[in-house]
Amino acid sequence: MKFNLINIYFSVSQTEVGVGIAVASVTAAIGWYLRNRTEERPPTEWLEVGSVEQLFVYPLKSGAPLPCNEFKCTDYGPILGTARDRYVRI
Repeated sequence: MKFNLINIYFSVSQTEVGVGIAVASVTAAIGWYLRNRTEERPPTEWLEVGSVEQLFVYPLKSGAPLPCNEFKCTDYGPILGTARDRYVRI
């Protein structure tokens, strides 16, 4: 028995060809989506809309703000020494 590409081509059913095309199409669509999604990528060009002149940390809801030049950013908000803020206002 000889290996013949023509015999293999004609022995494939239309259903198998359709399934192959569907799998290739779905794979291409997923690849396109993953390549073109922008929700997790930063922009490539930035437009300056303002500048920060002073930073404040508000460790208490009704307390006075603590002015600072820098603070550590965490998942729970900024930290200045032992003072932890709930959110940042610019």
